Amino acid sequence: MGAVIPITESYCIGCGRPYTIEQFYKSPNPLHHNGVLPYCKDCCNRMVHDYIKKYGNLESALWMTCVNVGIPFTRRAFEALERKISAKDKIGKTFNYVGNYMQVMNVNRKASDKWEEFADTDVSFGDIKNIQKHEESIKAQAEKFKLDWGHHEVEEYQFLEYRYEYYTDGLGELKPSQETLYRRLCLVELAIRKKDEAGEDTKEEQKQILQLMKALEIDDFKNTKDLSMAEKIIESQIAWMEEEEPAFHYKDLEKYKDFLGAESYWENHVKRPLRNLLIGSKEYTLKETQDEIASVTEKGDS
Repeated sequence: MGAVIPITESYCIGCGRPYTIEQFYKSPNPLHHNGVLPYCKDCCNRMVHDYIKKYGNLESALWMTCVNVGIPFTRRAFEALERKISAKDKIGKTFNYVGNYMQVMNVNRKASDKWEEFADTDVSFGDIKNIQKHEESIKAQAEKFKLDWGHHEVEEYQFLEYRYEYYTDGLGELKPSQETLYRRLCLVELAIRKKDEAGEDTKEEQKQILQLMKALEIDDFKNTKDLSMAEKIIESQIAWMEEEEPAFHYKDLEKYKDFLGAESYWENHVKRPLRNLLIGSKEYTLKETQDEIASVTEKGDS
């Protein structure tokens, strides 16, 4: 049996070129035959930073990166990464998130943990709770935020962006005047928040909130959610019943006693053919007992 030739390089599907094996992170995934991730270190880290800018938080960004590179995203490993990050004084734009995540994943992995491929992920994307913009995302768009909101601290930008997205989600393209009013509304909310923390009076800001909501026509607090088909049917039936006197529907009990047609079906399609079969009768005319036209038809047949 020949000697095993060591793997000295691998191919990056991100760059589209080979690199020495040292340029790749080691992979726990048994499907990665070279023993490393299919993306080089630079591509992995560029990927997570791009996702941070797209989704606004590290948790979503790292989850999506794990999807692409084929490793599990686990709650325990991510929390360990967060603790490691919080212990640092400063996180730069080129911080090695993937490399640090791989490191803490190995350290916090128990013998019973099957952390190999993305299928071993224990957090769904819908369960990710981070709603604030990640600090790096804020810093990357600092100039834009200053133009939109004026000068504020990172946490204040996070609050303003969250509230603005909350108000405008699903509204489509806004007119410049609408965008200005929504931003003003968020800024007033921030002012209220800061005054509340300082124990100061916020009556004036509360008035501004109501005025802005009225201008934006969002001061009607009724539930305007879309009705389901069943709700629409029930609502129309209620409206129909409310327009009539209850006695109207019970005035002619003979007419409405077989409202669903069960009795006429039994008579026409069960009893009638059975009588014809058993006693040799020749009853061929259907009796539409609840149809006012049926009486005319029967007279014509007779």
